[in-house]
Amino acid sequence: MPVPQVYRKRLLKQIDLAEQYQKVIHSGHCSDNSDCITHCTTFGLSDPKCPEHEAKCTQAHTSDCPDCINISRTLDEIGEMIKQISNEEFKRETKYDFDNASQHIIEWSRHNIRGARQNEAKNQIISQIGDDEAFCTFDWGQNILPQEFRGKQSTYFGKKGMSVLVGSFVWKNSSTITATTTSPSTPTFYTESYILAITNAAQTDLDSLSANEIIIKQFKENRMHIKNLHKHTDNAGNFSSRQHPKLKK
Repeated sequence: MPVPQVYRKRLLKQIDLAEQYQKVIHSGHCSDNSDCITHCTTFGLSDPKCPEHEAKCTQAHTSDCPDCINISRTLDEIGEMIKQISNEEFKRETKYDFDNASQHIIEWSRHNIRGARQNEAKNQIISQIGDDEAFCTFDWGQNILPQEFRGKQSTYFGKKGMSVLVGSFVWKNSSTITATTTSPSTPTFYTESYILAITNAAQTDLDSLSANEIIIKQFKENRMHIKNLHKHTDNAGNFSSRQHPKLKK
């Protein structure tokens, strides 16, 4: 698609700014009481068609985010340029690619909003856990591959290797609470991670559940005072919206 040089430079700069904002900054701007509609997790995650998932915002959305506006305007501008293409076949192909890219950008924003809400909930859980509770996170790591496949990701992407599941735990010890004259008392938190390597695993539901159970059992043997675990998984991973072993023993 031919674009005048002056417009091309400006669009490339806008795209670069939008990518950096989505990648680094957007999640940090999101909160459940933001007065910017593109940062409000309550508005973004509310579903008016489902009463169980509907929530009302506590304040009006009176401010705008210039970075979010830049994303919308850039997409609109590129979309208008595509409409002006005279070659119908090329126009159809370009519009198809553009629609797919636009949808991915929208999903990226949604992912940031979900991640911000989950991080907020995670911090709240960790701050309120008792001495006999722990917070745990599980995720599959990058496969361990033979020497011949080591190198750039493009070289070994999709090749079979040893699967690695990482389990990280956080728990609190109120007996070591510290306080200063300028700050309130705060408990001490401890962290511990476990790595389980599996020679041959397709990372299916059964693999995930079985590996979870192995790590949890080992953790409970090492930390027998922990009676309850709060489990967190990512949105896009193998554990999203899936079952997990019974954590209360």
